[in-house]
Amino acid sequence: MWRCRNGGTSGGKNETANFAWWQLSLIGVGRIIGTCFFQASSIAIKMTGPSVIRAASATFIVFEILAKMSAKDPQQESFRTYAKNAYGRCAGFSSGWV
Repeated sequence: MWRCRNGGTSGGKNETANFAWWQLSLIGVGRIIGTCFFQASSIAIKMTGPSVIRAASATFIVFEILAKMSAKDPQQESFRTYAKNAYGRCAGFSSGWV
């Protein structure tokens, strides 16, 4: 078991935290995933320029809109239902098959 000293963040006391091997493994996996995410996004931005940032922004906006619609009107098959209500039966059917 590894011991890590907390730098006195709670009232100036010297506390220790015990980490099991699996907790340290998960911390390592999280760091690897985070590093790869930021490395891949920086490579994509370097290769394509600001278009990646625009695409990511558009994806985030669509995600936010769908999340708000789902929170306001939760239903089974909600995305198909939203398309059907907004654009008609054909769009709802097409969205259901995609």
